[in-house]
Amino acid sequence: EEFVEIVNPVTGDSRIVRAKIDTEAYTTNIDIRLATELNLTTKIETKRVYNILGDEELKTADVELTFSVGEFSGRKLTTDVTIADRTKLDHLVAIGRKDIESLGMLIDVRKSI
Repeated sequence: EEFVEIVNPVTGDSRIVRAKIDTEAYTTNIDIRLATELNLTTKIETKRVYNILGDEELKTADVELTFSVGEFSGRKLTTDVTIADRTKLDHLVAIGRKDIESLGMLIDVRKSI
């Protein structure tokens, strides 16, 4: 887990949330309610994603992420995220492999927490 500030680069709307570092997901994903709160409706496109439930079309948006604690404290990243209903999940945000790798983080799959 990491605390991350999510910023709408167009409006400047932001919120700090607890995010899951999700090595199973390729793309970072945020909850649709959070996307609405941040007014992430300025540049919405769709992307086909594949997951354990099959494949689906999800809306995407550009955001800026700033990590608040831990090894990447203060690091900023501009990325596109997918938007989905995460109400049944513990975290409003899941940071995907693409963004984990762009931060230079290596995941040792032989270790567990």
